[in-house]
Amino acid sequence: MPISITQVFLDDSSVKTVTGKHTYDRENGGTLVIPSGSSLPTGDVEPGEWFWLTTDNKAYRRNDGDTAWVEQDVGISSSAAIMINESLGGQIVGAWPQQDVIFRETLQNSDETVFSYSNDSELTFLKAGTVRISATVSIEQVVGGGRTNAAIAIMRKPSGESYDFVDGTTRYLYVRNHEGGNFGSMSTSMSWQISANDVIKIVAWINGGNGTLVTVANACNINVIWMG
Repeated sequence: MPISITQVFLDDSSVKTVTGKHTYDRENGGTLVIPSGSSLPTGDVEPGEWFWLTTDNKAYRRNDGDTAWVEQDVGISSSAAIMINESLGGQIVGAWPQQDVIFRETLQNSDETVFSYSNDSELTFLKAGTVRISATVSIEQVVGGGRTNAAIAIMRKPSGESYDFVDGTTRYLYVRNHEGGNFGSMSTSMSWQISANDVIKIVAWINGGNGTLVTVANACNINVIWMG
């Protein structure tokens, strides 16, 4: 049976007593370090030993005086992050209805069991958990001398359902002219509980005016932290 190491923290809502054979990680704030795997060990296991069962994400402690593993009240300390960038720019933002913003470069994906992104527009969460999402889209006007308004928002598609706007994530901007290098940025963010196979994307549209708007290279990005 393959065994890895998992770090856990004790739930501070009540007093806990940790006895038996265990190890702490001094470099990580004294975190309790225990073995982990997909099935509870059998055979020669010392009383008081701890084990993290990956099939149900729970910690167990070997009872004193018998062979039983008893579930313990602890929480997993884990997180993952992904950073996505639009490296080319030049995507035309048209009038309503909204258009997907394509992010062509994945700068970081710390855990591919959590995030799935194929450098297009859809980010899929492979695991349920709490997430913090922030996105920035920068826009410049390349044709037209008057004010043109733009908007962005986060859209979410729960597993098996269709896309809908996430309330509170719409942001607005106006770009005054098309002088070289003159652009504006919109940023939006949201924290919520997601389910496995939920999908999100960032959309944009012209909200008023008749100029031609495009995305700015290396000034559009999504940053997501998954907190398990």
